[in-house]
Amino acid sequence: ELEQVFMDRWATKEEEDEAEEEEETEKEEEELEAKETSEEEEEEDVDDETATQDRISYG
Repeated sequence: ELEQVFMDRWATKEEEDEAEEEEETEKEEEELEAKETSEEEEEEDVDDETATQDRISYG
């Protein structure tokens, strides 16, 4: 019986660890995605500025 209790606790601990690890991974992926999105937006802004400057200089 004692062994079964220990095994149950061990399994619960492993499940908690896995859940925590998944949460951290999801959080990291979201942060990375947000960073990529903001970098893409910055690139678009730069492209817009360049296009505007080109129009002004050739206009």
